[in-house]
Amino acid sequence: MTARSSRLRLSAAVAGLIAGLVPGIASAWKPTSHVYFAEIAARDALDDGFVEIPILGSGEVRRYRVDPQTLEALRVGRAQYRAGVLGPDAYPDILTGQQVIHPDGDETGVSGGSNAWLEHVWSSFDETPTQRAFRLGFLTHAAGDTYGHTFINHFSGAPFTLTPPDNAIRHIVLEGYIDKRLPADALAGDFFTASIDGLDTRIYTTMVDARPGTRLDALLPRANSSSNMSVPRIFSTLRAELDDDIREYYAHKADLQRRADACGAFDWSCSRVALTAELAAYMIANAGPITYKEYWRDDIDEGLRLWPSVSHQVAVALFFNTGRTADTEKADAILTDYATRHLLSMAGAPDVVGGGIALAGDIVEAVTPDFLLKPIREMKAELLDTLLKGATGMTKAELKAYLTTPDRYFDQVMTTGNGEHLMLADFNRRYLQISDPGYTNPAEAFDYRVMPATYNTVIASKLVLLPQSEVNRLIRDLGGSRALERPNVMLGFAHTLDGSMQWRSGMVLAAEPEVYNKVFKPLPGE
Repeated sequence: MTARSSRLRLSAAVAGLIAGLVPGIASAWKPTSHVYFAEIAARDALDDGFVEIPILGSGEVRRYRVDPQTLEALRVGRAQYRAGVLGPDAYPDILTGQQVIHPDGDETGVSGGSNAWLEHVWSSFDETPTQRAFRLGFLTHAAGDTYGHTFINHFSGAPFTLTPPDNAIRHIVLEGYIDKRLPADALAGDFFTASIDGLDTRIYTTMVDARPGTRLDALLPRANSSSNMSVPRIFSTLRAELDDDIREYYAHKADLQRRADACGAFDWSCSRVALTAELAAYMIANAGPITYKEYWRDDIDEGLRLWPSVSHQVAVALFFNTGRTADTEKADAILTDYATRHLLSMAGAPDVVGGGIALAGDIVEAVTPDFLLKPIREMKAELLDTLLKGATGMTKAELKAYLTTPDRYFDQVMTTGNGEHLMLADFNRRYLQISDPGYTNPAEAFDYRVMPATYNTVIASKLVLLPQSEVNRLIRDLGGSRALERPNVMLGFAHTLDGSMQWRSGMVLAAEPEVYNKVFKPLPGE
């Protein structure tokens, strides 16, 4: 096979794989919904520096002051805030977000699960207003998942899973239908402006660059089924293997040179000639492969540094654009370009010396750990539908159909399997409280305040914007005695973003039901 055909096959397969996983498969809310709810909270904070928290059952609305740093972050970095709200559906990429960040730590091997990632993002994005805007958005995504997944899981019967596949289908259909009922006028203006300008390097160091011994290395577990298709994990591990070989080569070379130099003219305990000959033979045998590995390592590093920007562009093309469509052609073009320019060389064909070493294939096989060979080979294979079937339970065509026309499949999939069964007309009437008996009036939107899950999402999004002292003032105002000890209300308890009722795992307001029930509405099945 020619190098050109190999590149084309790789780029097409990788582009198809990632573009097919549209759009944030296990999201509680679709990305546009996430941002819609977050924008309500942000506008409330920016209009006068306070957020309003209705006290349920009393008719009273209390106001709590937003920290000046948070207000500055929202003013200066509104686009970065929206990017953060896309959260692990976009960064470091869709696959890593779904396979590693969303699930419980028992599934991924990450101690603390999703909360460990939230803590990591919170502590890592704190140097500039735009960084703080991104981390506020990221925790706001988690707030939405906390209530959204509880709601969706009630109807699907369980958190997102591929076994049985009808669970995944119900998740996708219900989430997609709610998203289609958002008020169109609220999605105008700069709503779809999300940016990671100024954040590329920080996203790289925090979410992509998993060097041995770093915090990220522990958050992206090795040789784990949850991370076996994660680009940051695969190529960080491969780069570490190359680094070890390169360091070992130069250390041994330096040791031979040192020993040769230390041999005196009349030192019969060593032979400078013999050591010099050994050094020359060692270099002849290893210099070429090491040069190959150095270029290979550098190509991996360059590709990983570009990964945040590529992931952002793909996310925008697939699920956060004014057309509200999955622009797979644009995503394919972005990923094909990345694969052609970077991913092929990252997989073992360095740009500078790719064809210059006859044993390049043997080097790749020798360096690449066995547990990475399979996913890298799968990336190169044209087995798109097979991969998607294994990842989502659906082919690309099936997945797109459920995503783009959830109303068409609603009655078919929401009246089978586990969870509460209901028809589209019932869902419209009982939950969205709209008059459309089906999808005959697509322009009719729902009010987020009428559905407990969406109402709670907005309230939790407002609480994310409050400093510790104001959250504690809210608790005291409601007669509570507990206190928030973390820097943000969303830290310390969400061990998974996929599960139900995570607030019961340690959210400070939920520690006292009489406080919690004055702020949040009960969800179906709670």
